[in-house]
Amino acid sequence: MRKGFSLLELLVVLAIIAMVSTLGWWGLSNYLKQQRLARAVEVVRSAVTEARNLAADQSERVTLALCAPDEIAYAPDDDPCNSPDAARVVLPAGSEVEMKDATCRVSKGELEFTGRGLPIESRCFVVKYRNLSRGVAVLSTGKAILTGGAP
Repeated sequence: MRKGFSLLELLVVLAIIAMVSTLGWWGLSNYLKQQRLARAVEVVRSAVTEARNLAADQSERVTLALCAPDEIAYAPDDDPCNSPDAARVVLPAGSEVEMKDATCRVSKGELEFTGRGLPIESRCFVVKYRNLSRGVAVLSTGKAILTGGAP
């Protein structure tokens, strides 16, 4: 009677473990990318909502601008990127955001809210993380909603 396993049996088991591990790693990697994108989208949506609330609370115009691909600033100022009093929001590492017009086609530099918290023009933010992207639309009511993938 023999004890133990043959070399062939061990190799088969190791090959199965390697395949299962590879599939698990691939799935985990995709899940983590989606979660990082979702976090970046939430940061952008939150910044838009905070800028809108600031405008409504102080009853004055508030400008929201992209200062860098991963940084948003807003303040009751014409140039929040250079204002020392501006609130700044930095996206999670590896994320980028781009501001476009309401149709998500033409790049725009800033978003202005009136003293009542309404945007002067609707905007679309395209948030990217690696090869994934998602949109945040700012409606004429000032509400920021999530959209599907970016065009």
